[in-house]
Amino acid sequence: MYLKEDNLESLQRQLHGITFRKATNADALEIARQNVIYFNDEFQDFKNTSNDNKLDIISEKSETIILNEEMVLPEEEEKRGMIIYIAEKDQQIIGKIHIQLTSKIGGIYGLGVLPEHRGKGFGRAILVMGIKELKESNVSEVMLQVGAKNSNALNLYKSCGFMETSTMDYYKLEHELTD
Repeated sequence: MYLKEDNLESLQRQLHGITFRKATNADALEIARQNVIYFNDEFQDFKNTSNDNKLDIISEKSETIILNEEMVLPEEEEKRGMIIYIAEKDQQIIGKIHIQLTSKIGGIYGLGVLPEHRGKGFGRAILVMGIKELKESNVSEVMLQVGAKNSNALNLYKSCGFMETSTMDYYKLEHELTD
């Protein structure tokens, strides 16, 4: 989806006291936790099981996976052009958004609002703040991707001026390996 109607000024009146801050590496576990909630990632619980500062994650199958190389480290992502913002209201985390600058196109990814804060207009506020950040970086276009079956997100994006430009179908191939 691409932003076609730029009514950012009128949308900014609906920010509901939300603040943005750039995520740091200290937010990596919170980002992983939110990804589980929003995108059904496979990890369910987090813990630190040793004194070597390695973070372990327990998967659904109770296997321990060392996540050092796999964890999204916001400060490393920023070096590659992906900036992760944590959204807060009254100093409480309510959601997040990832924005990316590629040439003159800005991308919005990973937007989510924690379940206990949904239905209050916070998703729209986070989206508007993400668009504002991209516009301040002088992008010529703003795009995002959303699951075709995510009607709540589609309706939000359309109401903020985004239009569908293409559709991709993703399939999960499941097969059994035999010896």
